[in-house]
Amino acid sequence: MDKQPIQIIDGTWYAVNHGGPPFIEECCDCGLSHRQEWKIENGRLYFRYTVDKRATNSARKRDGITKEVRAMIKKRKDT
Repeated sequence: MDKQPIQIIDGTWYAVNHGGPPFIEECCDCGLSHRQEWKIENGRLYFRYTVDKRATNSARKRDGITKEVRAMIKKRKDT
């Protein structure tokens, strides 16, 4: 991943860098990362999320998140 993730604070607004590089959102539990992309067309704001496998693998490696850890997180969320 090119940039380090930033800590997003609940309830805080952040400016969208229209036309800039996409923003990568990372789950703090499992490291699953999504690329957020924004565009304005005809005065309307559009956005999309796509899974970024490279960023996800990098985050999981950095944080030591294994398949076993992800299974424990999923089990905890399902209960």
